[in-house]
Amino acid sequence: MQTKDTMEKKLAQFGAVVMADAANERDAIIASFQKRKDAILCEYEKRAKEEGKAARKHAEEEARTKAGVLISETTFECKRALWKTREKLTNELFESVREKIEEYMKTPEYETYLLYALREAQKIGSDIVAYLSPKDNAQYAQTMLRNGAALVSSENIFGGVRFVIRDKRISLDMTFDTRLGNERESFNKFL
Repeated sequence: MQTKDTMEKKLAQFGAVVMADAANERDAIIASFQKRKDAILCEYEKRAKEEGKAARKHAEEEARTKAGVLISETTFECKRALWKTREKLTNELFESVREKIEEYMKTPEYETYLLYALREAQKIGSDIVAYLSPKDNAQYAQTMLRNGAALVSSENIFGGVRFVIRDKRISLDMTFDTRLGNERESFNKFL
């Protein structure tokens, strides 16, 4: 019986050793798989983070580009609207000035201005031709002729007078058209 007990003990001991070895081998395999799984998971997380960064960077660049285009388009539209408004207001301003000049041309001071302009031309030379608008020519012809200027009617003059001083070969422009044009140009440079 002792052999049977010893045999059973040995079998039990052998079973325990085999089971312990199997458990150790199982634990080693599980640890190896766990280690491999952790390495794969770590690599996947690293790749996912990099892809996420790249996608976010791409989205940010795309958003920045779209924002830049939108800002550029909006800026252009604002500048165009501003330019149109400025042009409209400038036209209104100079039309108002033109109306005031037309009112001035109906006053006695306008004739005084024409005589002043003639005197300025006479300071330069004596052989003077005065260019007036047809309306001014009809109204102020006698005044100019009495004061020593030959007259020519010109359709493209809006108020004032243009002189040609023939003996000095000089042209003296004292028309309101020219002055308005110069003022408008200065005004636009200021803006």
